[in-house]
Formats: sequence, C-alpha cells, structure tokens
Amino acid sequence: MSTISDPETSSNRSDRTPRLSGWLRRAREARVLGPAERCAVEDQLYVDDADRTGYLRRFAVLMALSTLIATFGIATDSGPVVIGAMLVAPLMTPLLGLACALTTGSPRRQLQSAITVAAASAGAIALAWLAAKSFPSPVFVTEQSEELLARTKPGTLDMSIALAAGAAGAYVTVHRQAVSALPGAAIAVALIPPLSAVGISIELGRTDLANGAILLYLTNLGGIVFAAALTFIATGVVARRDGGRFTTRTRWGLAGATLVVVVLGIPLGTAGRNAVNTALDERTVGAATTEWIGDRDFSLQDSSIDGDEVQIDLTGPRPPASTTRLSRLIEDDLDREVHVTVRYTAQQLLGADAARR
Repeated sequence: MSTISDPETSSNRSDRTPRLSGWLRRAREARVLGPAERCAVEDQLYVDDADRTGYLRRFAVLMALSTLIATFGIATDSGPVVIGAMLVAPLMTPLLGLACALTTGSPRRQLQSAITVAAASAGAIALAWLAAKSFPSPVFVTEQSEELLARTKPGTLDMSIALAAGAAGAYVTVHRQAVSALPGAAIAVALIPPLSAVGISIELGRTDLANGAILLYLTNLGGIVFAAALTFIATGVVARRDGGRFTTRTRWGLAGATLVVVVLGIPLGTAGRNAVNTALDERTVGAATTEWIGDRDFSLQDSSIDGDEVQIDLTGPRPPASTTRLSRLIEDDLDREVHVTVRYTAQQLLGADAARR
C-alpha cells in the first residue's frame, strides 16, 4: 500500500522543526554574564575578608538605627517615620547576596549571608523589645496602633509584594544604571518594621501579634530570595555546566528557595481566609446592631469579633435596658452561638440639647 503525503503539511512540519529546535537552543544558550560583569555584581553584594569586620560594624550600626526608628514610628503610630526606617535598613543587601549565592552555587557565601540575616534579625527583635520596655508610663504604644497591627496580619498579597520587591532588587543590582530604584524596593517590602513589631508585641504580652509579625517577616525573606534568584538567572548571574545546564548546587539552591515559598504559602492562605471571614462577620455584626438600634437614641461607635467573642461599643443618653434581643439577632445572623459584650459610653450633651433634657 502506498502512502501519499501532503506536500503542504510536510512543508509546515519542516518549517516548524527548525524553529522549535532554534528556540530550545537559544533558551539553553541564554546569556551568561562574563567574568568582569559578574564580578561587578558580586562586588555590590559581598565584601572581602579583609574588610569584613568594618562592613559588619557599619551594618550593625545601620540595623540598630533603622530598628530604633521603626520602633519609635510604630510606637507613635507614624507612617512617615516607619518609611524612614525602611530607607536606612541595610538588610536587603545580604538577602540579595544569599539569592546570588544560590544561583552561582557558592556554599560559603550562602552560609555567610544566611548567618548575617539571622543574626541581624535576632538583634533587631531584641533591640525593639528593649526599646519598648523603656517607653515612659503610660505606655506609648497600644495594641490598637495601626502601624503595629499592619505588621501582624500577613496575607497572600504580602508574598506577592515580596516577590516583586525581590525581583526589583536583583534587577537593579545587575543593571546599576537603575540603582535609584533600590530604595523603592526596600520601602515596598518593609523588612525592619515586622521585626520591630515582634519586639513590641512581646513586650505587650501579645504572642499572637508577635507570631503574625514573624510570619510576615519570613514571608518577605522567602519571597525576596526566591524572586531575586530567578531574576539573577534571567539576567545571566548564574553558574552553568557545559551545554547550558545549571550546576547541581544551583538546582538544590533553587529547590530550597521554592520549598520555603510553598511552605510559607500554607499559613498565609489560612490567614487570608480567616481575615476575609472575620471581615464578613464584623459586617454582619454591624448590620445586626444597626437593626437593633432602630429609632433608639444610640450610636454604634465600633464593633469587633474575635472567634466567639463579640464586642460592641455604643454611645447614648442612657445605658441600654437590655441587650438580649441584640445577642439573639447577632447569633441568628452569624448562625452560631457567640458571647456578646456591649460597652456603653455616656453621650455628652451640650447647649440646647442639654437644656431640653
């Protein structure tokens, strides 16, 4: 039996094959930085052993100053002060150094960068705790500080921010003409404020807030290292074997960074879902309270829910006679049993309103 081939089909196949093989060849032969270019990148991230003592001294001073600035900014609930701490913080450099060491397969530099980050993190938490203990009485910072709470409730979007910041930091390191963008990446990822939040939360006795701040900090670290490593590979800062394949050390390094991001994604996803559910429950509580108030002379100031504990803050000319119906409304709308606490604040009446009463 003879087979008749379609000339047009055969021609299309022959056209596609060289194109596909050419694409694979170009991907395998991706640009790798030359020795001089790679040395220029590494000079920004590492120091010689002879200058290591001086570098670590300068690094420690900047870490201490940025931690104190962030701690005071959180204590005074001042966003601009916290942003200033991010600009002073030097922690981005060893993180980018760790990512670069992963792609170039340098265990010695990986270890040095990791030790620097770990020591700096522990020192920042301890310094923030000491600073919080020194606050005058009454305590400056409260558990309702927006700058504090913002660093204790991480979510999946925080990982996205860390990934983008890590990629930006690595890109700027390779393309030094864009160096002015590095402070922006440091501000976006906010490495120091979560460490300060951990120390302050420990001093306040709020381990739940401290755990949230630690999770945010680890999220930032994992996201930065992972995205920076991929960016270094894409820009040619990578060790390859003959034939264009990554070295074994580089593969293991990337696998480890990927594993960290995946593991961190589990609690982040849980925290994100819990935050959404809490927001929906708070909206339900607010709507039920508004329905209960009706035409009464009360105003809803605030409402919050923490598990099965619901707290409602009301103001009015006199305390509510009974809140039983309010509790039933909230339980019916939430479809579960909760404990409702109503806090009442007397409304201050001035002028004509006070005279009429």
